[in-house]
Amino acid sequence: MENMTQQQTIDDDEIDLRQLIAVLRRRGGGIIGFSLLATLLTALFVFSMEPVYRATTMLLIEVGNAKAISIDEVYNTDSQQSDYFKTQFEILKSRELARRVVQKLNITQYPEYGQGDASASITGWRSWLPQYIFETKSVKKTDELTLTAQFMGNLKIEPVRRSQLVKISFESHSAILAAKAANQLAQSYIKGDLEARIRMTKDASEMLTTRLIDLRKNLEQSERMMQSYRDKSDLIDVEGVRSIAVKQLNELSSRLSEERKTFAMTKNLYLQVNKLKQAPLEQLETIPAVLKHPLVQRFKQNEAQIEGNISDLSKRYGPKHPKMKSAMAELASAKQSTFKQIMSVLDGVGKEYEISAANMRSLESELSGLKLEVKNINRKEQQLRILERDVTTNRRIYDMFLNRFKETNVSGDFQSTIARVIDPAIVSDMPFKPKKKLIILLALALSVMFGMFIAFLLEYLDQTFKTADDVEKNLGLPVLGIIPHSEHANPEEDKIHRRASLDSQSVFSETIRSIRTGIMLSGIDDEIKTIVITSTIPDEGKTTVAANLAITFGQVEKVLLIDADMRRPSLGENFEIPKSTSGLAELVAGTATPKECIQQLSEDNIWLLPAGTVPPNPLELLSSKRFSDVLKALGQNFDRIIIDSAPTQPVSDSMVLSRLSDVVVYVVKADSTNYKLAQHGVKRMHSVNAPIIGVVLNALNFKKAAKYHSSYDYYGYADYSQES
Repeated sequence: MENMTQQQTIDDDEIDLRQLIAVLRRRGGGIIGFSLLATLLTALFVFSMEPVYRATTMLLIEVGNAKAISIDEVYNTDSQQSDYFKTQFEILKSRELARRVVQKLNITQYPEYGQGDASASITGWRSWLPQYIFETKSVKKTDELTLTAQFMGNLKIEPVRRSQLVKISFESHSAILAAKAANQLAQSYIKGDLEARIRMTKDASEMLTTRLIDLRKNLEQSERMMQSYRDKSDLIDVEGVRSIAVKQLNELSSRLSEERKTFAMTKNLYLQVNKLKQAPLEQLETIPAVLKHPLVQRFKQNEAQIEGNISDLSKRYGPKHPKMKSAMAELASAKQSTFKQIMSVLDGVGKEYEISAANMRSLESELSGLKLEVKNINRKEQQLRILERDVTTNRRIYDMFLNRFKETNVSGDFQSTIARVIDPAIVSDMPFKPKKKLIILLALALSVMFGMFIAFLLEYLDQTFKTADDVEKNLGLPVLGIIPHSEHANPEEDKIHRRASLDSQSVFSETIRSIRTGIMLSGIDDEIKTIVITSTIPDEGKTTVAANLAITFGQVEKVLLIDADMRRPSLGENFEIPKSTSGLAELVAGTATPKECIQQLSEDNIWLLPAGTVPPNPLELLSSKRFSDVLKALGQNFDRIIIDSAPTQPVSDSMVLSRLSDVVVYVVKADSTNYKLAQHGVKRMHSVNAPIIGVVLNALNFKKAAKYHSSYDYYGYADYSQES
């Protein structure tokens, strides 16, 4: 069992392409039906949709406004050009621009925006239904904000990369409205920008005019103040007056400097003379002014000459000689003259000192006056410069505003559009959406894919037995026989528990006989007398298999059919034996004899031991020694004993009975029994060493099974389901 589970795990991990194809074959009808239904519904919905038209206007946004500029400036690119275009894109997408277009188009006259019922224009299957279902489509949309928002929802602004072009697209149920809206938005954008710039130019011109009047008044007032100050200060040419004064000041300063040098020299000489005025003549002669004086030098030369004569005369004459006396008298006279001249020079030094001091004082006084005059001129010049600066500033401001005013007026004449329409929108004959064919094809493809997904999902979730291979793969047991599924309307044929006797030539009877043969062949070496028939859960056909197998065995030997399903006994009712008839419970309990409990059926050699009165605890009855003894006693009177046991999943009756039987036949129902539950039931039976010889696959639809395994179709098994 463990090896079987491991092998199953390995097989589950492998993807078999044949299995996938088999799944598609089995569930192909459902997939096709689902796909056709989904496609049909999609087609109905798509063809009921009102067509939507799209119109596109191509707009060229200019880099800048037209101006009277040079050709170089025209071809010069702006570094902020990208920001400029982004700004224009946002303006095109603005709510205010959309609102103006909504008003311009009077958009409420169109059903999708106005007060009309939008559903009235929808044709197709919706017209077959009551119109109150679509009342939500006829909401009145008269609010301007709502209209603008709906308009913007259908509008698309798309710039063309690496160009100055912009696509303005609009979608509408009306092809005419789509074209009008796209063209009107472009025109409103161009016109709005032009009006805004004209309005700005007008406002700027009015502002400049008002400002110019005030500036002119300020300029005139400043000019009057400057001229008044000129007249009041008696100023003609400040620059000339100031330059003359400065020149005079420089000359006086230069003269005063020279005079101060002279005064310093004469003062030093005067002080020196004054100090030596009472000194001997010899010291007075050492004064530089005296030494350098020409008269003093001449007198000194005369003295030297006389002294030379005296020296010559003294060599020839004595001191008392008249010539000597005359010469000495002449020398004395010369010295007296020199002394007078020295004194005169010394007196002249004093006078020069006084004159120099007077000149210096005069120059200083004149210089001070001239400085005051220059300072006064500077003060007047400074005040005049202030007034002139006010005049200059006012004139510059006035001229600047005057030029701006003229430029503004001139620029008004150069007003040009910010953009121009390159390709206007036209009324389209073909709707933009819905793409009906594409949607239907996509719906078909998606529905097929979804149907396949559901099919594989259902196949994955379906854990029931489909073929004999599934039985052998999941349970590890051989298949004794396959009972075909058949539906009958004849009440007589509905007695499936007796079908083997009703039509001995049917496929059903042949299948039961093959099961009988398989059981007999499994007991070639060992005698098989007691056969237990069980299943996993109720309603899998174990009772039918047991009853028909008993009928088949009864054709060749004496058979006893025991209803040991004490939980849900049904054999007595199926063979029309009264419920009050004693049965297995009474026989085991000893309250009835075998003759009273065992009933012979209409078929020869077949006896039935019904369940009888159901005891409170059937498991105790079946596991008792009394039951074992009864079973042994019955085996002495019958060639074959077939026991219909309870299912393995809910109770343990089959496990107890399997220990008293020779073989166990396990019944599973195709497309019904969960193989995991069956595995669990078989595992429980193996845990008590139950002699399970094989499995009977019941109610198999061979046509359906042929889709799982081609061998069913190849050998003609699919025809079994056609029998009635």
